[in-house]
Amino acid sequence: MKSNAFDLNPVFIKMKNGLNVHLIKSESLQTYVQYDIPVGSFNTKYKIGKNIYEIKPGTHHLLEHMIFMMEDKDAFEYFHKMGVVANAMTTYRQTSYSLIGHKDMIDATLYLIKMLESPYFDPHKVEMEKQIIYEEIQMYDDEIETQLFQKMYHQLIHTHPLKNEITGTKKELSDIDSDDLFTLFNHFYCSNNRQIIIYGPIDIKAYIDVLENYESKITKTINPIIISNKEIKTVKIKEGRYNLDVTTPIFAFGLKIILDTQDEKIIYKYEIIMLFIGRLLFGNQSNFHQYLLDNHQIIDGFNFHITIEDDLLVFMMDSETYDTDELKNSILVHLKNKDIADFNEETFKLLKKAYLGHFIMALDDIENRIYIYGKYNLLGLSLKEALEIIKEIHFGDLLALYDSLNESMMSFVHVLPK
Repeated sequence: MKSNAFDLNPVFIKMKNGLNVHLIKSESLQTYVQYDIPVGSFNTKYKIGKNIYEIKPGTHHLLEHMIFMMEDKDAFEYFHKMGVVANAMTTYRQTSYSLIGHKDMIDATLYLIKMLESPYFDPHKVEMEKQIIYEEIQMYDDEIETQLFQKMYHQLIHTHPLKNEITGTKKELSDIDSDDLFTLFNHFYCSNNRQIIIYGPIDIKAYIDVLENYESKITKTINPIIISNKEIKTVKIKEGRYNLDVTTPIFAFGLKIILDTQDEKIIYKYEIIMLFIGRLLFGNQSNFHQYLLDNHQIIDGFNFHITIEDDLLVFMMDSETYDTDELKNSILVHLKNKDIADFNEETFKLLKKAYLGHFIMALDDIENRIYIYGKYNLLGLSLKEALEIIKEIHFGDLLALYDSLNESMMSFVHVLPK
């Protein structure tokens, strides 16, 4: 099967306001617009010239909410009246604003750019928006999955902001004011690395004409330099037991790996290698998974989660169990066994082939394709390069990382019913 998801052939222009534009002609029925700001929740320190700035946790997410509040109207409502679906999200590395529609998309795109150049952070409205986010925080805090992640991240991580919630805590949010929002806006929403991706059945010449003649409020771009976060190699807390509102015990296993590199291609490669290791050792198709089921040590399968930021890789998996200590011991014995039946080159090749198929099929969803294209582009990667990196991984790469794992990188969370 040949996928055309990699043959996007974008037309690039740079607007007078410094915005990098990617125009991609396609035969889709709708037009997709994504505007990416190159800063996310784990970016907490940066410098401009000789000046160093710190960002309070939760500021990125609050700013994402506030940017839709124009001085004369609510931008969400305005897009809705145009028949355009608007959305936004804050991740660890970026803040993205998106539009989907099939008519008047040039006008909608221009209004999106205007919105992202028109900060209106009225202190009263900022406080009102905080109340909405407080409710969002409470909703997440009530979820067992969120509590499990919080416990594990705080056990694994000493200082890296990866352990911070994207929304911030209620206390952190209460400390943010309009000045904090304006500082973040003035530095990153005027960054010369911000980008807009426009994909669909578009008239590229018409877009170029209006974008090159757009009278922007931004006349000077800024190049903030993100300061990387350094993390101690060993885990902060080896093991923790918590009584939470669950009916069945949950055991979580976490790994913290410091990669000692800032090369994004190598970091991406290690993310995929760790994913393969986790699936071969503990996946639903493994012999170990069947052994745990047969011996009533797990109730279903493991949930897997991998996060990698800076040079810090965090791998976590969890499962409901009848006995958390028994499951922990079985996992440790399994990890020390260098002659694991499923951990071989033949099984790896099957898994790699399946993952490549999954990677390509995931790009069939156009909105997901545009998001991944934009995310990788900010990292200096293309979709084709990401695919080639996966293809080039061999079994020896897995063996090398697997052999480097030791208990100083591991942490364990036992969740027990109250």
